[in-house]
Amino acid sequence: MRLRRAAIARHAGQATLLVALFIFLFPIAWIFATAYKPAREIFAIPPVLLFEPTLRNFETLFSIFDVPQLVVNTLIISFGTAALALALGTPAGYALARLETRWAHAIAYYFLAIRMIPPVAILIPFYLMMRDVGLLGTYWALIILDAMQSTSYDVWMMFGYFRAVPKEIEEAAVVDGCTQWGTFLRIVLPTVVPGLIASALFC
Repeated sequence: MRLRRAAIARHAGQATLLVALFIFLFPIAWIFATAYKPAREIFAIPPVLLFEPTLRNFETLFSIFDVPQLVVNTLIISFGTAALALALGTPAGYALARLETRWAHAIAYYFLAIRMIPPVAILIPFYLMMRDVGLLGTYWALIILDAMQSTSYDVWMMFGYFRAVPKEIEEAAVVDGCTQWGTFLRIVLPTVVPGLIASALFC
């Protein structure tokens, strides 16, 4: 009886996972299929499930937009944002993790709460600031805006990773003659590489 219940529970769990997988993957499959649908069938009601694939949509896209330049812009802004956010957020997360106060966790969650501010709420003041410093229409304007919100998440995430690093490792490095900055770069950072990669991907 107990084995039967365990088998039923296992099958129910598998069925739930399959349903969840379908729900999350269906929009991606729909977008992929829509990309190859003829234009007249994209908005057809009821939806057309069987159609002859076409590349016309891609031809139209490349004729209207400079896609290679858009890809270059995306890469520059993405990598620039990640680099700036990590450069600012990682040392801040380390300092917060080594802060000897019971408010450290509350401060870390305060940084996470900054992510809840909708970007549109700061759009006008940010536009005015970028205009005053002459950065409108540049990569730097977008990189700074994106990094401003990504840095807060990086601080919160790296705070958790640095808290998991034993302080004894740092103390041993200091005893061996390593400076605090050298300890951070040579000892602590290599131990939190997974966190750095995760933060960089998110940024």
